[in-house]
Order: sequence, then C-alpha cells, then structure tokens
Amino acid sequence: MEDALRSENVELPAGRIESLEREFSLRTDTGLRTAAEFASLVIGRGADNRIVRLGEVAEVRVDPEDDRFASRSDGVPGISLGIVPQSKANVLAVNQAVTAEVERLR
Repeated sequence: MEDALRSENVELPAGRIESLEREFSLRTDTGLRTAAEFASLVIGRGADNRIVRLGEVAEVRVDPEDDRFASRSDGVPGISLGIVPQSKANVLAVNQAVTAEVERLR
C-alpha cells in the first residue's frame, strides 16, 4: 500500500528556471486533491486478482497536516494564517496591507 501511495501521489522535481538573481524549482503533480480521489487510488490486487482501492482498506479523510497544534485567541478557538511575501514584494507594503485587512475583518 505504501508503494502505491508513493508512486501515485508524487511531486517530482521537473527542472528549474534560473536567472542571475533567483532560481525556481519546478515540480510535477499527480492531481489527487480530495479524499474521494485518494480513496479511489488502486493500491494492489487481491488474491482473486480483484482491484483493491485505498478506500476499501483505510479511512480516507481530509485533516490538518499536524493535529497536535491548535489556534486560540484569549481561549477562543481560531485560525492561524501565515503570510509569506512573494520574492519581489515590498515587505513593508505587504505588512501594511495585511494589517489593514485584519482591521477591516474585525
């Protein structure tokens, strides 16, 4: 089963784009996005040569990458969001725009 997941759900380096100042890695993607798509993934064949799918032998669900952490503000469950400016972005302008958006949402 592990081999099937590794071979079907891969993001492989496909090359890179280089300039004098930056290098960008390119990767390929299988396109599996939803729990249903993963559940239909063929992981092998049974003794009778019947196709076995991941959803037949495992519970497939969408969960956080790491469920050991929780986000709270003053004891109230919340959402954490990381903002990463693009490489050519003005960090100060991004900070000001994020601060303004947070105030607007309040």
